[in-house]
Amino acid sequence: MTSRRGLIWGLAIAGVVVYFALATYFERSYHVSRPSGKVVLSLTPPFLRESGFAYRGALLLEDRRTLANIPSDDPNNAEDTSSPIQIWEDQALLGPGHSSFEAISKSGRGHFAHWTGRGIFFSTSDNTDPNENRRRYWAVVP
Repeated sequence: MTSRRGLIWGLAIAGVVVYFALATYFERSYHVSRPSGKVVLSLTPPFLRESGFAYRGALLLEDRRTLANIPSDDPNNAEDTSSPIQIWEDQALLGPGHSSFEAISKSGRGHFAHWTGRGIFFSTSDNTDPNENRRRYWAVVP
């Protein structure tokens, strides 16, 4: 009985050691592939849910300064497509860009827009919550 209990404890300790060894290895070997471009900004959670499928990317102060120097879409003019920004979900390009807020909110499916003073509004490719779907989002000027 004592040897059996020792065996169980030994296996449990070995399991914990293997678990932490693997966790350390994967944490150090995990590489996030980021898209390439002149400007690449990581959009990080928390994303603010605006309405329907529309989320707003929260940006750091330095990212907001960078975006302020990039031409944006005009929400009052549906024909204006001046923003060069692309939104990436992991390694997939979202779109269509230069969308209206209504299209982003009601249709979702990757619609996005960049508006000066308001930021980047987007929807995910499958209309899931970007705070929970474990994907990375990027704002890129190619």
